[in-house]
Amino acid sequence: VWTSVRKFGVGRIGHGIDLVRRGLSPSEIQELRGVTFELCPTSNLMMGNILQPAGPTGTLSDYPFGAMARMGLNVTVSTDDATVFGTTLAQEWSRLAELASVPLFHDGQIAVTYQVAQENARRAAFMSEDRREKLGSLLLEYYAAIDRLQRTIIP
Repeated sequence: VWTSVRKFGVGRIGHGIDLVRRGLSPSEIQELRGVTFELCPTSNLMMGNILQPAGPTGTLSDYPFGAMARMGLNVTVSTDDATVFGTTLAQEWSRLAELASVPLFHDGQIAVTYQVAQENARRAAFMSEDRREKLGSLLLEYYAAIDRLQRTIIP
């Protein structure tokens, strides 16, 4: 990861969860704040890339999404290869919410963590600026619709 960032100036890293395991200094965290990390929970779990601090193999409860988000790193959630790992983006978020304590909702509204991760993904997407702006508008409409639905379910 460091060679990619420092030598080649990449702005997007697939996975990258090993960084948290080995620990980051405050200056390293600052250096990585402009990089987007595409986290793929199911892929990482199935490939044995989630490690516990004291053991060889971890679970999604050990997944570093929350730790990376709290550090201020640009994290997103992705499926990696959905056909190989048999997952969808909705399933990835559901698993994170259930097993890694990453809330999708807070006080009846979409959690800020979810919105920030989606915005990180939008900004890092490989698409034209026009499409990126349209996607931003669609996400805002989606959040508003979900909030309205939540208010009818949980008054």
